[in-house]
Amino acid sequence: MSVLNTTVVGAPAAGAAIVRSHFEFAESAVQTVRALVLGPQLLLLDEPSLGLAPKLVTDLFATLAELRDEGMTILLVDQMASLALAVADRAYLLETGRVVQSGTGKEMQQDDQVMKAYLGA
Repeated sequence: MSVLNTTVVGAPAAGAAIVRSHFEFAESAVQTVRALVLGPQLLLLDEPSLGLAPKLVTDLFATLAELRDEGMTILLVDQMASLALAVADRAYLLETGRVVQSGTGKEMQQDDQVMKAYLGA
């Protein structure tokens, strides 16, 4: 059963939303740990930083870098472009479902067009 449908009785709407987001994060974290325990060769992550506090985002990407350094293959989709590129061996920039640019994470971080469009530089 998913906690995504949890109702917080008597809580104001904003408070209930915060509680639900914490449950969603916890559920996501449990799913990720469950996957890692199985020792996968490939880890697929879709927006793992979504809704996380800044400190948790930093910790998440540090952990992803460690997993990469240990030899795990990770397919990561994330809006945090600068952090994602920092841990990426290869990067693919998609627009409306099509690859419009690719390269190493470092190459993409140093590309003027990528920096202007996606990294806020």
